[in-house]
Amino acid sequence: MNNKASSFQGVLFFSDVPWEGITQRPHHLASGLASRWPVLWVEPLTLGHSRHLGVRTVGDNLHAVGVPLFPLNARQQYVQRLARVLGDRAVARRGELFLQERMLRAAMRRCGLASTRYALLIQNFQLIRLAGRLSPVKTLFDYIDDAFGFTEYPAWVAEEWRMAVRASDVVTVTSSVLQAQIVDQEPGRSGRVHRVPNGVEFSRFAGSSGASRPADLPPDSRPIVGYVGSIYPWIDFELLEHLACQLPDAWLVLVGPAHPKVRESLSRLARLPNVRVLGVRPYEEVPAYVRAFDVGIVPFRKTRLTAAVNPVKLYEYSAAGVPTVCTDFATDLKEIGALIHTAHDRGEFTRSVRASMLERRDRRRVAELQEFARRNDWEERIARIASLLVD
Repeated sequence: MNNKASSFQGVLFFSDVPWEGITQRPHHLASGLASRWPVLWVEPLTLGHSRHLGVRTVGDNLHAVGVPLFPLNARQQYVQRLARVLGDRAVARRGELFLQERMLRAAMRRCGLASTRYALLIQNFQLIRLAGRLSPVKTLFDYIDDAFGFTEYPAWVAEEWRMAVRASDVVTVTSSVLQAQIVDQEPGRSGRVHRVPNGVEFSRFAGSSGASRPADLPPDSRPIVGYVGSIYPWIDFELLEHLACQLPDAWLVLVGPAHPKVRESLSRLARLPNVRVLGVRPYEEVPAYVRAFDVGIVPFRKTRLTAAVNPVKLYEYSAAGVPTVCTDFATDLKEIGALIHTAHDRGEFTRSVRASMLERRDRRRVAELQEFARRNDWEERIARIASLLVD
């Protein structure tokens, strides 16, 4: 790929997730970059999910297109098995790459990027072979999760990850764990690895204290201990059951999509009288839920995946002035220090939640949390990524 960046007129954004999914870091970065350059969002078009075909407009100066990709980490086991059987065949991978390139180049022509100079931002390293068919002015690999913490990938996927590291002019990471992975891979190029943590739309989550309370929240005045985010296997359900049983005078509210693997655990938790599982809510509505919380929690189990996580919800809770209680899942939590409570066992977690209920009414504490969130606005992160693309 290109070695030195010069001026460019657009950005190709290789995403792990679809545009119409939950609003995450990729969406914020792509939208922010689109305020500077035209952006073409390239998402996986996979078996087991309905996807839009062809180019579509998803925002100002922002278009999206899907390209085929073997769904090796699919939620449905039969889809995952089929993808792995096909993906292990070199001829199938070559066919996939052929289709990817045809669909992408057609989309680039539609968006006016085919004959211009463009930069490439990669989050989906499984598209690195497609990237090799292009001629970007500069390539940035935004490594935001430990991909090998999700599942055990075939050897050829691990090689694609190494290719992405080698081929990129600059690498951004969200945590020190991910930074160490990249540096271990290429110790001689450590200067090109930059930590750019997650962030928050501060104004959206700080919002107005007079905003209406969502109607599906518990109606009584008991405090709400809330969680917003993916309800996936890395959630510690035993901890949540313990918390709900120890705090009968509070509500435990969960907002977000649930993975099929946690259906049984989530169903058992939802049977407790002071637990409400509300499901997915549109991103625009999420701040109203967060502002209704008395305490925000991050109840993650400590795994290879979570050890590298920089949770967006920490910043979102803080922007709303909501104290946060976390399990001890990542070493980077120490950097945030006393702004959050990090618990090492169930008893400490419960005690920290009780103490945080009082903090929610402490104006000085709320102001400290909001100032922390203000410093971590997505606009700062977008500006940093943009400068790394240009430099």
